[in-house]
Amino acid sequence: AGFDNLNCDLMFALPHQTIQSYTYSLNEALALGTEHISAYSLIYEEGTPLYAQLLRNEVTPLDEDTDTRLYELTMHTLTAHGYTQYEVSNFAKNGKRCRHNLAYWSAREYTAFGPSAHGYSDSQRYWNYRNLTRYMDSLRRNQLPVANTETLSSTDTFYERVFLGLRSTGINLHSIQTEFGFDVAALAATELDVWEKEALIENKNGVLTLTQSGYTLCDEITVRLLATIEQKTGIEWQQHEYKENDTDIPLPVLG
Repeated sequence: AGFDNLNCDLMFALPHQTIQSYTYSLNEALALGTEHISAYSLIYEEGTPLYAQLLRNEVTPLDEDTDTRLYELTMHTLTAHGYTQYEVSNFAKNGKRCRHNLAYWSAREYTAFGPSAHGYSDSQRYWNYRNLTRYMDSLRRNQLPVANTETLSSTDTFYERVFLGLRSTGINLHSIQTEFGFDVAALAATELDVWEKEALIENKNGVLTLTQSGYTLCDEITVRLLATIEQKTGIEWQQHEYKENDTDIPLPVLG
């Protein structure tokens, strides 16, 4: 059909999944020869049918040790076949990294199209109506179908840059200090020293990146790093919730 850059999504830690069955899935994905593979550990999200089944004990989550083994199998198998891991869940052949994902992780601007889509522009994050009827009604009124917006402060942006950088291409310590005035290496010196000695994190020319072992503990390392920064600076990270606004908010008309 003319496409020369394809992605395949995989999911592991499914109920009843085994090392053998997931190995088969990995090998099938490799046989397809796609340029990019994303592999995600299953999350039981509130509000989904699967989460309701979990509450009713109709499904049993895979144990944490097997989940970790499946993730390690993913990393070792894909890197052995020429894929580079450039984010916790993403692997790409040379020159085939996902550009829109990279935009999210480096806080570049992007535009929302379609129901539920999110956008980011001029330090403001916004998201469209999930409901198709409300979405189309807004367009018919010549308004953008924005459900709600939030403006990120410099501190919000700093914290997001840290945790998104850590889970992807790394934290550029010099750039972070120049842009936001925070010396992450000094603030978290004790923790970083321990993680480097345990081969969980590397400092490559002033860029902090997780190792494969570090990726298996990414969430824990991220939480501890952010908590340390909050403690040392006395500035808490105000995490925002995405909510639709039930009232009409002033929106720009379409050009």
